[in-house]
Amino acid sequence: MRGTGDTTACLRRGIQEIICLALFFFTFLACEYLFDVRMAEFVSPNEVVIYESLVLGASVIGFLVRPVLYYRRPHAIDATSDVTGVLLVAAFLLLIMAVRAEVVIAGGLVACCALGYCGSTAHANFARRFARTPCLARAAALSYAMGVLVQVFNHMVIPAGIPQQAVLVVGAIAQVALLHGARRAKLRDESDPNFEPSAAGLSVDALEYGAKWHDEPETKAAFRRAVVRLTVATAYLSGVFAALNAGLTTLHATGAVDLGDWPRLLLVASSLAAGALFDLSGRSYMNIGMTCVAMLSTLSFFVLIIDGNGGNELAATIIFYLGSGFFVVFFTTKFAAISLYAHWSYFWPCMGRVVNNVCSMLVTAPAVAIISSQNVLAAVGAALVMFVGIAITLLGQLGQRADDAVMQDGLALAADNLGGDLAPACSDPALVEVAELTPDERLDAFVATFGLTERERDILEALVVSDQSVQDIAATLFLSRSTLYRHISSINKKTGNVKLASIMRDTAVTMGKYKDARINSAYFYGGAKLAIKTVNEYFGMNIQHYAYVDFKGFAKIAEILGGIDVDITQNEMDMINKNVKEQYLIEVHYDGRDYDEAKAEYENTLLTTYGANTHLNGMQTLGYARIRKLDSDYARAERQRRVLNKLMEGMRNANVSKLFTLATQCTPYFQTNLQ
Repeated sequence: MRGTGDTTACLRRGIQEIICLALFFFTFLACEYLFDVRMAEFVSPNEVVIYESLVLGASVIGFLVRPVLYYRRPHAIDATSDVTGVLLVAAFLLLIMAVRAEVVIAGGLVACCALGYCGSTAHANFARRFARTPCLARAAALSYAMGVLVQVFNHMVIPAGIPQQAVLVVGAIAQVALLHGARRAKLRDESDPNFEPSAAGLSVDALEYGAKWHDEPETKAAFRRAVVRLTVATAYLSGVFAALNAGLTTLHATGAVDLGDWPRLLLVASSLAAGALFDLSGRSYMNIGMTCVAMLSTLSFFVLIIDGNGGNELAATIIFYLGSGFFVVFFTTKFAAISLYAHWSYFWPCMGRVVNNVCSMLVTAPAVAIISSQNVLAAVGAALVMFVGIAITLLGQLGQRADDAVMQDGLALAADNLGGDLAPACSDPALVEVAELTPDERLDAFVATFGLTERERDILEALVVSDQSVQDIAATLFLSRSTLYRHISSINKKTGNVKLASIMRDTAVTMGKYKDARINSAYFYGGAKLAIKTVNEYFGMNIQHYAYVDFKGFAKIAEILGGIDVDITQNEMDMINKNVKEQYLIEVHYDGRDYDEAKAEYENTLLTTYGANTHLNGMQTLGYARIRKLDSDYARAERQRRVLNKLMEGMRNANVSKLFTLATQCTPYFQTNLQ
């Protein structure tokens, strides 16, 4: 966990997004409350709950329309947003002044659709700002707590009737104004030729986190599985809380239990507690924490069935409000995090709310029927289904961090020599004079010098002269690919020259239950342990140790060693500057670094020359190693090997003082199992 100062700075930079989302929560909750109060004037308590679920379900239309416009009809967004703002205010006025149930329902439908449209924008802006920060859950919790507190203040302090309703209308207008202002400011800035986006202005696609999944089928499939699990988990959880809400709302309407303003203070406390808990250890405890809360909430559903003296309703109320705070923070955080990797990144942040509203609409009527009939058998069956579903979908994801694994994207360094212990080799083998030799004679000389077998000679020849893929070369030699790699490892042991090698990231492997996966997903699925195991199995290695360094640490290492000198083309120079700019923006967004300070340092870091032996400092070296779309994966791997060889050469030539600086300043950026 980062320090309190870093968290405060991070939250402060995203205060506009937090306030916009808080206003959405306030207006959404207040609209729901106002609709219930007005409908209770015309229909029975059971019908109030059912109509409420239908109206909230209609908000899904607004939640889905906004992303579709964003990607398909972006020029229509301004006009649609203006119309939506007018409709929202008009719908609230209609709810307030209606004298017939049909008018109340119509006002509720329009208001919820408009709120869904605004909520989609608020969630997307929030995700763009916080999805890659370590305080995502706390930011979501703060937004929800602020929204609930405004509602409590409105009910407890503001006089009932017109004053409270005026606050609701003002809140809706403020929400629309803030969202419109943010969009128009963004469009105005982007029209400036000298515009340099802040980190919050960077779309997910611009950061290339979403896009890179779509070229990797197995990673895309893993993403889809994660989305399905999360959606199903959210659906089950929505069923639990929708059933409790239906029961408590019905009892409140009949006067059996008083749901005043005090229970909403439990929402504030539970949401803030959830934010603090969920952000612990990189959000490692989200699933297990939410599972415990959900199980307790599921059990409390029985309370409403078997109650006999009224005391159990109070317990159910407390459990419901405490659990609801956890649930809202859970699905807001989870869907904001996965939006980083989605093709339509704008679409996903609000999907937790969409799933919740749809499931609530479907569950409410059956839940009211079960509670009204006091059918214990039906309650037992429903609870068992929810128990099993929650356990499978949430506990089944433990250890699989789909929302954070790819975000690391650091440069992994193997700490072992590839191929295990090298056989004693000549430090300077006396090679045969090759100037007048044919290619076959040179190959024979090489084979004789290092004592390669006839089979190894054939393999070496195929590797040197062929431009086929590794899979095709293996097929030509009637070998499996893993056997081919073992022969290559044997050659490396005998020559004693290869200390560093690259593995193409799209190498197909099978890792337990993950069939036909790419090798670059090994770290994602099982961390360093699975990555080492996979490399050892497929390449005949005996790697025991590893070291991992992130981008910031890599740049610092290169800077301390004095940078590197390397041949640079003009296109590579342009890509280096692009990557350097992106890295500084990421530091502003992720580490809470001061934007002006980072911008000044970025301007001083721009590379302005290219050609032979161009000197790169630490950040430029990182930018060079990260070039990925200029040519091919093979060229990228070659650049990374060139950088690592230069850095290792710098370490060999470093004095004691420089090595001590490396050890003291770069240790926080390393992960290793070396003792």
